[in-house]
Amino acid sequence: MGTALRYRAFISYSHRDSRKASRLHRKLEAYRVPKGTTDRPGRIRPVFRDRDDLASATSLTKSIEQALDESGALLVVCSPDAARSQWVNEEIRYFRHQHPERPVLAFVVRGDPTADPLLDPDTAAFPVNLLLSDMDQPQGDRLEPLAADARREADGFGTAFLKLTAGLIGVHFDQLRQRELHRRQRHWAVVGSFSIFLSVVFAVLAWRATVARNEARVARAQAELELLSERQTRSFLLSVFELADPGEARGTTVTVREVLDRAVNRIDSTEFARPVIKSRFLATMGQAYSSLGINRRSVELLNQSLQALPAGELSTESWTQRIDSQLELADVLFSMGNYDQALVILDGLDSDPSASRQTPQQRAQAANIRGDILSYNEQDAEAMAAYESALNIIDGASLSAEENASIRSRSLGGVALLSSFAGDHAAS
Repeated sequence: MGTALRYRAFISYSHRDSRKASRLHRKLEAYRVPKGTTDRPGRIRPVFRDRDDLASATSLTKSIEQALDESGALLVVCSPDAARSQWVNEEIRYFRHQHPERPVLAFVVRGDPTADPLLDPDTAAFPVNLLLSDMDQPQGDRLEPLAADARREADGFGTAFLKLTAGLIGVHFDQLRQRELHRRQRHWAVVGSFSIFLSVVFAVLAWRATVARNEARVARAQAELELLSERQTRSFLLSVFELADPGEARGTTVTVREVLDRAVNRIDSTEFARPVIKSRFLATMGQAYSSLGINRRSVELLNQSLQALPAGELSTESWTQRIDSQLELADVLFSMGNYDQALVILDGLDSDPSASRQTPQQRAQAANIRGDILSYNEQDAEAMAAYESALNIIDGASLSAEENASIRSRSLGGVALLSSFAGDHAAS
């Protein structure tokens, strides 16, 4: 048909899966295709989801058919509820009949992809019209749908999302994955450079402090020199990671993952002058794994970072590191979709005695993470309040230009996305 395409895709789902569909919808519209992946980089938008786009429709059935005609692809959120849904099956039937040349992609969130929806409708994940070669012949030949399995025991949401996106934009999954890794590595290089800058500043301040100390603090001065030495080693580890070529990540040369694994082994085999040094090293490597999407390993290292700190009364430096590790852990759990666990950490920080020791940068970072979680849970008003809180904190704080830009960009990005979802495109 010659209908002009208005939407990049149409999301078909059972309303029992509305939360999963909403999360997929938001992530698709917020995702930016890495440059060089396709001839059309940029956002994947708009994506049609009936609850958002049919609120004022006068004829629901006619509006859905029109939206299907104007969509470049059909994305089916698959679950036993979707498999039993007459509405989902009818949307698939209409789209396949009217637009057989356009892709139909499956996103499995629950159920068994191997079960037959005609024989086992309570556990089957795929709607029958997604499987039938001829939808008018229920007992006829079956197709193997293009599917991404977002269940935790399968690919998980993050990997499944990339697979779905690759199918939607028409590229191989490995190609998109490598581009995404390359983008994450560039981001980590910026973070690493900023960390090195902070290390240099700290070294200068530590040197000035030792000059002013009296003989009774010689031992403390020596400890600061040891900390400086360990931070120089940290800078070396970051520079090794920064120089790793993502183009070689699938070849016979050293991979980014191997560089990180060797660095972690080096930390485990090193005797550190103070526990906080080891904790900082483990947290840094946890951030590195997270930047490459290896979130489970990142969580392990961040928990080890917290365990490395001594129990009981902590020094100011140890308190700061403990809070930094907890914030990074909450951020990684958010990126994995473990919103409740992330909120438990943030709520614990608010009620912990260490709350009074948090720096403005840490309080603003916590507010941004909370804002992201609330945004993905569709608590838009609360999310907006969290982002504005982060902006108010840094407006009243004395931060470096780098710290200010890092926090402000995340806050403003969240505010812009919420404004866009609210339909206020001018404000966005």
